[in-house]
Amino acid sequence: MKKKFIIATVVAFALAVPAIFVGTSAYAATSYKGRPKSILFVQPMKDHPVHRLMQAGLLAECKKQGFYCKVVGNASASNWDDVGTLPLVDAELATRKWGGVAVYPVSPVLFKYAEKLAKKGYPIMGWHAIPKEGTTSYVASVAQLVPNAGSGPADAICKIHKNVGTVAITEGSLNDEENTKAAAFKAQLTKSCPAMKTTEIGIEGFDPTKAVAIAVGILSADKDIVAAYSTTGNGAQTWSQAAAQANRKVTIIGMDYIRQNLDLIRDGKVYGVVAQPLYEETAMMVKLFAKLFKGEKIKYSNILPSTIVTKENLTAYYKIVDAAGQ
Repeated sequence: MKKKFIIATVVAFALAVPAIFVGTSAYAATSYKGRPKSILFVQPMKDHPVHRLMQAGLLAECKKQGFYCKVVGNASASNWDDVGTLPLVDAELATRKWGGVAVYPVSPVLFKYAEKLAKKGYPIMGWHAIPKEGTTSYVASVAQLVPNAGSGPADAICKIHKNVGTVAITEGSLNDEENTKAAAFKAQLTKSCPAMKTTEIGIEGFDPTKAVAIAVGILSADKDIVAAYSTTGNGAQTWSQAAAQANRKVTIIGMDYIRQNLDLIRDGKVYGVVAQPLYEETAMMVKLFAKLFKGEKIKYSNILPSTIVTKENLTAYYKIVDAAGQ
C-alpha cells in the first residue's frame, strides 16, 4: 500500500462534500499590509494532546517569523467548549492590537464569531478544515484533503483482511470533518472490498473511560468485527483498550501522531494512525499571515498531504513529537 494518498483520486468525491472546500472569502480586505506581527490563536480544548501539536507548529513558526503569538481556549482536555472560550478571546483582543486571528473552523459558533471579527477588520485564517469558498469570513485555511483520511485507511484494511469481515467505525462527535472521513472510508471500502461490511457509526465522545466502554459494546454486539477505524485522535487508545478487554484481535487505524498513539503502534497494539498534518498546518498558516502582512496575495485553499504512520515510518514522527515537547 502506498503511504501517501493521491489527492487527484478523491477530488470527485470531495467536490460532493460540503464544508471543506475552497475559494476566496467575501470578507477579504483589499490589503492587510502593515498590520502588527501578532496572531491570536483560538482553540477550544487547548490542552488536548492533538491540539498541543497544532499549537507547537504555530509557536515554532511564529518564533521563526518574529511574530508574537498567543493561544487562547478552554483548558479542558475532555470537553469542547467554544462558547466558554469566546469571552477569553474577547479579553485578549481588548489588551493589544492584533495583526490577525486564527479560528479553528469546525463549529457554527466559531464560524459566527469569526464573521464578527472579520467585520471589525481582522483577517481570519483557519487550519485543519477548509470551509466552502465564499461561505465564511476566512481569508485562507490550511488542511489535508479530508476524505484522504478515510479512503487510505479503507484500502489498508482491505489489503490486510482480503475482503472478509466487518469494520467498526467510530467518531469523536458528529461534525463535518469526522463525518466526511467516515463517509470516505465507507465509500472506498465498498469500492475496494465490496464483501466487507461496516457497523453503524458509534460516537466515542471525549471521555476515555466511556469511549472504551462504547467500543467494547460494539465488539460484543458483532463477532465478525476484524478491524476498527476511528476518525478522532483518541480512537487508537480507545480501540486498543477495548480489544484487550474483549480479548479480540482487531486491526486498528485511528488519527494523529501524538506520542501515546505512536507508542501503541510501536508495541503492536495498533496497526497505524493517519498522520494528519497537525504541526505543519499551523506552521504554514503563520507563513500565510506573514505574506498577508507584507501585502502579498495568498491562496484561500492550502492543501497538505497526509500519510499513514505504521511501524515502518515511526521514527520520523517521534522526532516531530519530541520537537513539540510531548
